[in-house]
Amino acid sequence: MLFRIFAKTRQRLGHRRQERRAICFSDQITGRPEVTAKRADLRRYFRPATTRPESTIASTLRISIHLAFSDMKLGFIGTGEITSAIVTGLCSSVTMPHSIRLSPRNTAIAKKLAHRFDGVSISSCNQEVLDHCDTIVIAVRPQVARDVLSKLHFRPDHQVVSLVSALSLRSLSGIVAPAVRVTRAVPLPSTAKRLSPTGIYPPEPAVCDLFAALGTVFAVESENEFDAICAVTGAIAAYFAFIGRISSWLAQHGIPESKARDYIARMFWGLTASAVDAPDSSFQSLAGNHATAGGINEEFLRYLIERGLLTDVSEALDAVLSRISAPSQSSDVGTAY
Repeated sequence: MLFRIFAKTRQRLGHRRQERRAICFSDQITGRPEVTAKRADLRRYFRPATTRPESTIASTLRISIHLAFSDMKLGFIGTGEITSAIVTGLCSSVTMPHSIRLSPRNTAIAKKLAHRFDGVSISSCNQEVLDHCDTIVIAVRPQVARDVLSKLHFRPDHQVVSLVSALSLRSLSGIVAPAVRVTRAVPLPSTAKRLSPTGIYPPEPAVCDLFAALGTVFAVESENEFDAICAVTGAIAAYFAFIGRISSWLAQHGIPESKARDYIARMFWGLTASAVDAPDSSFQSLAGNHATAGGINEEFLRYLIERGLLTDVSEALDAVLSRISAPSQSSDVGTAY
Protein backbone atom coordinates (compact mmCIF):
# COMPACT_ATOMS: atom_id res chain seq x y z
CA MET A 1 0.00 0.00 0.00
CA LEU A 2 2.73 2.48 0.99
CA PHE A 3 4.71 1.54 -2.11
CA ARG A 4 1.73 2.43 -4.32
CA ILE A 5 1.28 5.74 -2.48
CA PHE A 6 4.97 6.46 -2.91
CA ALA A 7 4.87 5.56 -6.63
CA LYS A 8 1.81 7.69 -7.29
CA THR A 9 3.37 10.62 -5.44
CA ARG A 10 6.55 10.34 -7.49
CA GLN A 11 4.44 10.27 -10.66
CA ARG A 12 2.65 13.45 -9.60
CA LEU A 13 5.96 15.06 -8.77
CA GLY A 14 7.26 14.10 -12.20
CA HIS A 15 4.43 16.09 -13.75
CA ARG A 16 5.12 18.94 -11.33
CA ARG A 17 8.80 18.98 -12.26
CA GLN A 18 7.81 19.20 -15.92
CA GLU A 19 5.54 22.12 -15.06
CA ARG A 20 8.40 23.81 -13.20
CA ARG A 21 10.71 23.32 -16.15
CA ALA A 22 8.04 24.96 -18.33
CA ILE A 23 7.85 27.85 -15.88
CA CYS A 24 11.65 28.22 -15.92
CA PHE A 25 11.62 28.08 -19.75
CA SER A 26 8.98 30.81 -19.82
CA ASP A 27 11.09 32.78 -17.38
CA GLN A 28 14.14 32.61 -19.64
CA ILE A 29 12.15 33.81 -22.65
CA THR A 30 10.08 36.56 -21.06
CA GLY A 31 12.13 37.32 -17.95
CA ARG A 32 9.10 36.50 -15.83
CA PRO A 33 7.32 33.19 -15.03
CA GLU A 34 3.59 32.72 -15.42
CA VAL A 35 2.15 34.25 -12.26
CA THR A 36 -0.86 31.97 -12.00
CA ALA A 37 1.19 28.77 -12.29
CA LYS A 38 3.70 30.07 -9.76
CA ARG A 39 1.07 31.04 -7.22
CA ALA A 40 -0.63 27.66 -7.52
CA ASP A 41 2.66 25.89 -6.84
CA LEU A 42 3.50 28.16 -3.90
CA ARG A 43 0.14 28.17 -2.15
CA ARG A 44 1.27 25.59 0.37
CA TYR A 45 4.04 27.87 1.67
CA PHE A 46 1.58 30.50 2.88
CA ARG A 47 -0.26 28.15 5.23
CA PRO A 48 0.35 28.32 8.99
CA ALA A 49 2.98 25.83 10.13
CA THR A 50 2.28 23.18 12.73
CA THR A 51 4.52 20.72 14.52
CA ARG A 52 2.17 17.77 14.74
CA PRO A 53 3.87 14.41 14.29
CA GLU A 54 3.85 13.22 10.69
CA SER A 55 1.80 10.18 9.76
CA THR A 56 3.45 7.46 7.68
CA ILE A 57 1.68 8.75 4.57
CA ALA A 58 2.68 12.34 5.29
CA SER A 59 6.26 11.23 5.82
CA THR A 60 6.18 9.36 2.49
CA LEU A 61 4.86 12.46 0.74
CA ARG A 62 7.56 14.54 2.37
CA ILE A 63 10.26 12.22 1.05
CA SER A 64 8.69 12.29 -2.40
CA ILE A 65 8.63 16.08 -2.45
CA HIS A 66 12.30 16.13 -1.56
CA LEU A 67 13.02 13.87 -4.52
CA ALA A 68 11.89 16.78 -6.70
CA PHE A 69 15.28 18.46 -6.21
CA SER A 70 17.46 15.41 -5.69
CA ASP A 71 19.12 16.15 -9.04
CA MET A 72 20.02 19.70 -7.99
CA LYS A 73 23.65 20.78 -8.36
CA LEU A 74 24.07 23.22 -5.49
CA GLY A 75 26.96 25.65 -5.16
CA PHE A 76 27.96 28.10 -2.42
CA ILE A 77 29.84 31.35 -2.87
CA GLY A 78 31.13 31.95 0.63
CA THR A 79 31.79 29.18 3.14
CA GLY A 80 31.03 30.56 6.58
CA GLU A 81 28.91 29.39 9.48
CA ILE A 82 25.55 29.68 7.71
CA THR A 83 26.84 27.71 4.70
CA SER A 84 28.13 25.07 7.10
CA ALA A 85 24.72 24.89 8.78
CA ILE A 86 22.82 24.55 5.48
CA VAL A 87 25.15 21.86 4.12
CA THR A 88 25.01 19.96 7.41
CA GLY A 89 21.21 20.06 7.43
CA LEU A 90 20.92 18.90 3.83
CA CYS A 91 23.51 16.14 4.12
CA SER A 92 21.96 14.86 7.36
CA SER A 93 18.59 14.21 5.72
CA VAL A 94 17.10 12.33 2.78
CA THR A 95 17.00 15.59 0.83
CA MET A 96 20.63 15.96 -0.14
CA PRO A 97 21.10 17.47 -3.63
CA HIS A 98 22.93 15.50 -6.31
CA SER A 99 26.11 17.42 -5.54
CA ILE A 100 27.32 20.34 -3.45
CA ARG A 101 30.27 22.52 -4.39
CA LEU A 102 31.90 24.95 -1.98
CA SER A 103 34.01 27.98 -2.72
CA PRO A 104 37.51 27.87 -1.19
CA ARG A 105 36.98 31.13 0.69
CA ASN A 106 37.08 29.58 4.18
CA THR A 107 39.40 26.61 3.76
CA ALA A 108 38.96 25.21 7.26
CA ILE A 109 35.16 25.01 7.09
CA ALA A 110 35.17 23.81 3.47
CA LYS A 111 37.62 20.97 4.19
CA LYS A 112 35.68 19.91 7.26
CA LEU A 113 32.42 19.66 5.31
CA ALA A 114 34.00 17.88 2.34
CA HIS A 115 35.64 15.35 4.66
CA ARG A 116 32.45 14.77 6.64
CA PHE A 117 29.92 14.38 3.82
CA ASP A 118 29.93 12.43 0.57
CA GLY A 119 28.95 14.48 -2.46
CA VAL A 120 30.51 17.69 -1.09
CA SER A 121 33.57 19.04 -2.90
CA ILE A 122 35.68 22.18 -2.87
CA SER A 123 36.15 24.19 -6.06
CA SER A 124 39.41 25.91 -6.92
CA CYS A 125 37.68 29.29 -7.30
CA ASN A 126 34.26 30.95 -7.20
CA GLN A 127 33.80 30.80 -10.97
CA GLU A 128 34.30 27.04 -10.93
CA VAL A 129 31.34 26.80 -8.54
CA LEU A 130 29.15 28.63 -11.07
CA ASP A 131 30.42 26.56 -13.99
CA HIS A 132 29.43 23.24 -12.38
CA CYS A 133 26.21 24.16 -10.52
CA ASP A 134 22.68 25.21 -11.44
CA THR A 135 21.64 26.69 -8.08
CA ILE A 136 24.01 29.25 -6.56
CA VAL A 137 23.76 30.36 -2.93
CA ILE A 138 25.50 33.66 -2.19
CA ALA A 139 26.68 33.66 1.42
CA VAL A 140 29.44 36.26 1.58
CA ARG A 141 29.76 39.19 3.94
CA PRO A 142 27.76 42.22 2.76
CA GLN A 143 30.84 44.42 2.78
CA VAL A 144 32.48 42.35 0.02
CA ALA A 145 29.41 41.03 -1.82
CA ARG A 146 29.44 43.49 -4.72
CA ASP A 147 33.16 43.11 -5.32
CA VAL A 148 33.03 39.29 -5.21
CA LEU A 149 29.96 38.93 -7.44
CA SER A 150 31.00 41.48 -10.05
CA LYS A 151 33.95 39.26 -11.00
CA LEU A 152 31.76 36.24 -11.75
CA HIS A 153 29.98 35.21 -14.95
CA PHE A 154 26.48 33.91 -14.32
CA ARG A 155 24.39 31.94 -16.83
CA PRO A 156 20.76 32.65 -17.82
CA ASP A 157 19.71 29.27 -16.37
CA HIS A 158 21.23 29.87 -12.94
CA GLN A 159 18.92 29.96 -9.92
CA VAL A 160 20.52 32.54 -7.60
CA VAL A 161 19.76 32.62 -3.87
CA SER A 162 21.19 35.53 -1.90
CA LEU A 163 21.64 35.37 1.88
CA VAL A 164 23.06 38.91 1.97
CA SER A 165 20.61 40.77 4.19
CA ALA A 166 21.01 44.31 2.88
CA LEU A 167 21.43 43.65 -0.83
CA SER A 168 18.15 44.46 -2.53
CA LEU A 169 16.60 42.26 -5.19
CA ARG A 170 17.01 45.02 -7.75
CA SER A 171 20.71 45.46 -7.00
CA LEU A 172 21.30 41.74 -6.89
CA SER A 173 19.53 41.15 -10.21
CA GLY A 174 21.75 43.71 -11.89
CA ILE A 175 24.92 42.12 -10.55
CA VAL A 176 24.08 38.50 -11.45
CA ALA A 177 22.61 39.18 -14.91
CA PRO A 178 21.92 37.41 -17.24
CA ALA A 179 20.53 35.11 -14.51
CA VAL A 180 16.83 35.95 -14.12
CA ARG A 181 15.66 33.62 -11.35
CA VAL A 182 16.87 35.55 -8.32
CA THR A 183 15.66 35.06 -4.75
CA ARG A 184 16.55 36.40 -1.31
CA ALA A 185 16.49 34.12 1.74
CA VAL A 186 17.32 34.47 5.42
CA PRO A 187 17.98 31.04 6.95
CA LEU A 188 19.24 30.68 10.51
CA PRO A 189 21.99 28.50 12.03
CA SER A 190 19.28 26.06 13.14
CA THR A 191 19.21 24.81 9.54
CA ALA A 192 21.90 22.41 10.73
CA LYS A 193 19.20 20.59 12.71
CA ARG A 194 16.51 21.29 10.08
CA LEU A 195 14.63 23.56 12.49
CA SER A 196 15.10 26.94 10.83
CA PRO A 197 12.31 29.32 9.90
CA THR A 198 13.45 30.77 6.58
CA GLY A 199 12.05 33.95 5.07
CA ILE A 200 12.04 33.90 1.25
CA TYR A 201 11.33 36.61 -1.33
CA PRO A 202 10.24 36.28 -4.04
CA PRO A 203 8.96 32.75 -3.38
CA GLU A 204 10.57 30.71 -6.15
CA PRO A 205 9.23 27.11 -5.96
CA ALA A 206 12.61 25.34 -6.16
CA VAL A 207 14.07 27.57 -3.45
CA CYS A 208 11.06 27.05 -1.21
CA ASP A 209 11.43 23.28 -1.62
CA LEU A 210 15.12 23.49 -0.75
CA PHE A 211 14.60 25.37 2.50
CA ALA A 212 11.46 23.40 3.41
CA ALA A 213 13.88 20.49 3.82
CA LEU A 214 15.69 22.55 6.46
CA GLY A 215 12.74 23.69 8.55
CA THR A 216 9.73 25.89 7.83
CA VAL A 217 9.46 28.28 4.89
CA PHE A 218 7.93 31.73 5.39
CA ALA A 219 7.38 33.05 1.89
CA VAL A 220 6.51 36.76 1.70
CA GLU A 221 5.13 38.81 -1.17
CA SER A 222 7.03 42.07 -0.77
CA GLU A 223 10.60 43.12 -0.11
CA ASN A 224 9.49 45.31 2.81
CA GLU A 225 8.13 42.21 4.53
CA PHE A 226 11.36 40.37 3.84
CA ASP A 227 13.47 43.20 5.29
CA ALA A 228 11.34 43.10 8.44
CA ILE A 229 12.03 39.37 8.82
CA CYS A 230 15.74 40.09 8.38
CA ALA A 231 15.51 42.74 11.09
CA VAL A 232 14.03 40.44 13.73
CA THR A 233 16.88 37.97 13.24
CA GLY A 234 18.95 40.71 14.85
CA ALA A 235 17.29 39.81 18.15
CA ILE A 236 19.03 36.43 18.41
CA ALA A 237 22.08 37.68 20.32
CA ALA A 238 19.82 39.68 22.64
CA TYR A 239 17.78 36.55 23.33
CA PHE A 240 20.84 34.61 24.42
CA ALA A 241 22.06 37.58 26.48
CA PHE A 242 18.66 37.76 28.20
CA ILE A 243 18.46 34.10 29.16
CA GLY A 244 22.17 34.21 29.99
CA ARG A 245 21.50 36.90 32.55
CA ILE A 246 18.73 34.80 34.08
CA SER A 247 21.05 31.79 34.20
CA SER A 248 23.80 33.85 35.86
CA TRP A 249 21.35 35.13 38.47
CA LEU A 250 20.37 31.55 39.24
CA ALA A 251 24.05 30.57 39.62
CA GLN A 252 24.57 33.49 42.01
CA HIS A 253 21.96 31.91 44.24
CA GLY A 254 23.79 28.64 44.69
CA ILE A 255 22.88 26.61 41.60
CA PRO A 256 25.96 25.21 39.80
CA GLU A 257 26.54 27.12 36.55
CA SER A 258 26.14 24.09 34.27
CA LYS A 259 22.93 23.07 35.99
CA ALA A 260 21.59 26.64 35.91
CA ARG A 261 22.33 26.91 32.20
CA ASP A 262 20.68 23.59 31.41
CA TYR A 263 17.60 24.43 33.46
CA ILE A 264 17.07 27.83 31.80
CA ALA A 265 17.73 26.49 28.30
CA ARG A 266 15.17 23.74 28.81
CA MET A 267 12.67 26.11 30.41
CA PHE A 268 12.67 28.40 27.36
CA TRP A 269 12.84 25.45 24.99
CA GLY A 270 9.63 24.09 26.50
CA LEU A 271 7.93 27.47 26.33
CA THR A 272 8.92 27.90 22.67
CA ALA A 273 7.61 24.42 21.83
CA SER A 274 4.31 25.27 23.51
CA ALA A 275 3.99 28.44 21.44
CA VAL A 276 4.73 26.60 18.19
CA ASP A 277 2.15 23.96 19.07
CA ALA A 278 -0.50 26.64 19.63
CA PRO A 279 -0.42 28.74 16.41
CA ASP A 280 -3.85 30.25 17.13
CA SER A 281 -2.69 31.75 20.43
CA SER A 282 -1.03 35.16 20.25
CA PHE A 283 2.07 35.82 22.31
CA GLN A 284 0.07 38.39 24.24
CA SER A 285 -2.52 35.79 25.20
CA LEU A 286 0.19 33.33 26.20
CA ALA A 287 1.78 36.02 28.38
CA GLY A 288 -1.61 36.72 29.94
CA ASN A 289 -2.17 33.04 30.64
CA HIS A 290 1.12 32.84 32.53
CA ALA A 291 0.79 36.18 34.32
CA THR A 292 -1.60 35.03 37.03
CA ALA A 293 -3.08 37.95 38.97
CA GLY A 294 -0.92 38.60 41.99
CA GLY A 295 1.64 35.99 40.87
CA ILE A 296 5.37 36.21 40.31
CA ASN A 297 5.11 36.26 36.49
CA GLU A 298 2.82 39.27 36.65
CA GLU A 299 5.24 41.04 38.99
CA PHE A 300 8.28 40.36 36.80
CA LEU A 301 6.49 41.47 33.61
CA ARG A 302 5.12 44.64 35.22
CA TYR A 303 8.61 45.55 36.47
CA LEU A 304 10.04 45.33 32.94
CA ILE A 305 7.13 47.19 31.33
CA GLU A 306 7.31 50.06 33.81
CA ARG A 307 11.00 50.53 33.01
CA GLY A 308 10.34 50.67 29.27
CA LEU A 309 12.02 47.41 28.30
CA LEU A 310 9.40 46.39 25.73
CA THR A 311 9.43 49.87 24.20
CA ASP A 312 13.21 49.64 23.93
CA VAL A 313 12.84 46.35 22.07
CA SER A 314 10.60 47.95 19.46
CA GLU A 315 12.96 50.91 19.06
CA ALA A 316 15.96 48.61 18.65
CA LEU A 317 14.17 46.67 15.91
CA ASP A 318 13.26 49.95 14.17
CA ALA A 319 16.94 50.89 14.20
CA VAL A 320 17.97 47.55 12.72
CA LEU A 321 15.30 47.77 10.02
CA SER A 322 16.49 51.23 9.03
CA ARG A 323 20.02 49.90 8.73
CA ILE A 324 18.85 47.07 6.47
CA SER A 325 16.29 48.84 4.32
CA ALA A 326 18.25 52.05 3.69
CA PRO A 327 21.01 50.28 1.73
CA SER A 328 18.37 48.21 -0.10
CA GLN A 329 16.50 51.30 -1.20
CA SER A 330 19.69 53.07 -2.27
CA SER A 331 20.99 49.97 -4.10
CA ASP A 332 24.07 49.81 -1.89
CA VAL A 333 25.29 46.89 0.19
CA GLY A 334 24.98 47.30 3.94
CA THR A 335 26.16 45.26 6.86
CA ALA A 336 25.21 41.76 7.95
CA TYR A 337 22.49 41.00 10.47
